[in-house]
Amino acid sequence: MSKSQEQRSEASADSALGTEERSILGQARGNQAALAGLGAGAGGAMAYGNAAMRDAVGNANQGARDKVGSVNTGARDKASSAKDKARDQHEKRDQDEGNGGGGSQHATWMDHDDKRPDIHHDHGFLDDGSGNIDESKREDPTWRDRLEKLKWVAKLEAAELLRPDLVDACATYRHFLFGGGAERPFSYERFVEDDSSGATVLASAIEDAQHAATEKHDQLIAGKPPQVGKTTFRMRTPGMGVGNDGRYPYPSTENWQKAIGAHSIWFEIDVTVEVYEKSRTDPPGVDPDGPPMCTPAGDSVVTYGRRFEVDLTLHAEDRYNFNPGAADIATGTPDEANGRFEITGLGQEFMSTATLERELAFEATMDPVAVQSGNAATASGEGRSGRPRDARARPTAR
Repeated sequence: MSKSQEQRSEASADSALGTEERSILGQARGNQAALAGLGAGAGGAMAYGNAAMRDAVGNANQGARDKVGSVNTGARDKASSAKDKARDQHEKRDQDEGNGGGGSQHATWMDHDDKRPDIHHDHGFLDDGSGNIDESKREDPTWRDRLEKLKWVAKLEAAELLRPDLVDACATYRHFLFGGGAERPFSYERFVEDDSSGATVLASAIEDAQHAATEKHDQLIAGKPPQVGKTTFRMRTPGMGVGNDGRYPYPSTENWQKAIGAHSIWFEIDVTVEVYEKSRTDPPGVDPDGPPMCTPAGDSVVTYGRRFEVDLTLHAEDRYNFNPGAADIATGTPDEANGRFEITGLGQEFMSTATLERELAFEATMDPVAVQSGNAATASGEGRSGRPRDARARPTAR
């Protein structure tokens, strides 16, 4: 049935009703229309509410996704940064920059006086500017200081686990945190074996010791005829620095830069020199085993040699601490990060000491010496009698 037919049917039915019935029917139809309108409004409101809810949920989801994305990005950045640092640390393992070469620093020597040189060291963050401890700089540690030490202990333990190439550096730093300031020996042998700068230091020390021994013996025999036999003497140096010159360079590896860095050394040598006749050229007709004699046939030429045996002892020392204004070479971490421990007593400076010994054996020539035929004991322009070689012997009888 069409809508117009329905309307005509309703109109016919209405005409058949009385006035009261039509009034009741009108109210009913009005209520029906109101309900229909209310339903439509409620449906619209519900639709709007659903749309608003969907928008709110969508916005919340997008915000959550943005936050998760930001967190993930930050985590990836931190992971990438940590990975880069780990890669850098890995690439630094056993890396040797090779600081040696050139240089003009040579050890100076003196006769040994049975004393050690007087070497002065600074006191890091407690220094008064004159090499003494300023007690007024000490402070009691706070909870923040103790927490900071725990962080550095964690870093130390991580390095001990992950960086075996820093074994000496870690052991030295652990002693700073827990050693109570006691003196600690270390191995200079490891320094000269593992670090190219250490090898350069040892090579320079040997060269300087050989030169000192030779020069001292030259002084002892100057102006005197060579005497076959042995001579002994002892010498030492004052303190000298390692770290500012190509012959005695700063450590090249991170391990030894952290463990000792710039430090002081001094040498002792015990020397034995043996003078011996190396070669002799006699004039024709002279019996070299015969008695000393003057002969017009000419002079013998004798060459003497020297055998040196040198016991070299290298002493090394360093006061381990941190210094205002300085920073770690490998990481750039300022020294003040650990200098605070010196001030609060959560870390204590200490002396690191080492010795290294070498036995040296070498030879040195002497200038050839002209002596009278058959006389190997004279070495100057005089014969055994004390007369000049060109003077004629005085006859004992006519």
